[in-house]
Amino acid sequence: DPIVLSAMYRDDYHGAVIVSVGHSFISGNEGNTYVPYILQMRDGSEKRHNLVLQQAPGGGWIVVGGL
Repeated sequence: DPIVLSAMYRDDYHGAVIVSVGHSFISGNEGNTYVPYILQMRDGSEKRHNLVLQQAPGGGWIVVGGL
């Protein structure tokens, strides 16, 4: 349910600040594009992860993972 997911992410990420966004890279057999990022969470901890993107047939991007 998109509404439940939206509330879940809101609770986790409310007050987070983007510290940095790295250079994208392509990896894997599916050609996914990964974008490293660092968030400072509201409790002061840092979250380091990669946003995973796929190029859409229409030319845009779809987020497929990494939150």
